[in-house]
Amino acid sequence: MAIVPSWIEVHCRIPDGFRRGRPFRLYDGQLLWFRNFYLVRGSAEFDPVNPIYATAFRYRRALDVGPQKVGKSPTSAAHICLEAVGPSVFADWAGPDDGYACADN
Repeated sequence: MAIVPSWIEVHCRIPDGFRRGRPFRLYDGQLLWFRNFYLVRGSAEFDPVNPIYATAFRYRRALDVGPQKVGKSPTSAAHICLEAVGPSVFADWAGPDDGYACADN
């Protein structure tokens, strides 16, 4: 799901330090974590009357394990922001001309 990393890098900013205010860029391990967490099952079908939410995704529980200073807290912060206001719910498969505009959502 390429929309999730893109959304994070556009909307999440570094809050402090030397890079304060710059976009939060995901490292390879963080990117892999998000891509696996938001992996949609191939058999998922969208029903606007009764959306399936969590069951559309292959994995809905995850644990980010790693040593100190690997970036677990920034990953969690970005995940919280995404779940709060970002595109984190399955809303059907994209067609060839479909796109995601933040202003529309």
